[in-house]
Amino acid sequence: ASSPMMIFASQLMHFCTFAFYTPASLDFMSEVLPAKDFLKGQAILGSICSVGSVFATFVGGILLDVLGVSATIGCIIGVAFIGAICFTMAVSNKG
Repeated sequence: ASSPMMIFASQLMHFCTFAFYTPASLDFMSEVLPAKDFLKGQAILGSICSVGSVFATFVGGILLDVLGVSATIGCIIGVAFIGAICFTMAVSNKG
């Protein structure tokens, strides 16, 4: 970030996307899982988010040390693009 305002803008975007992600994930779980497993699904979702954050931080740190900032950002963009394609295909197959 080139200024503190860029950091605040980034945090605001994270706040807004989380407001869409959480209800959407709960709605998806209520459609996919039986009612008796709904709470188990919420627990698994929380665990996946935690493990994913720790893993991404660990791998991101290694990438920064080995490749540098520009290459790491390129890797992040590539992985995000692949994830978006996988998500789009999964949602389109669901409907």
